[in-house]
Amino acid sequence: MITKTGAIFRGIVLAVSSGLLPLVVESDAKAVIELINGGVAPQADIVVIIQDILNLLS
Repeated sequence: MITKTGAIFRGIVLAVSSGLLPLVVESDAKAVIELINGGVAPQADIVVIIQDILNLLS
């Protein structure tokens, strides 16, 4: 899951730095999308990446 979380993060960084806002994030990694949406508590190994994603989207 950490690989997919990192890929989503890099995609969001690219979109934000290119001024492509607002944006919709789609992924086959349902668990990661649920973490971003705040539905579940993140695992320790990806909590920092999820926080970075949330900071970028706020």
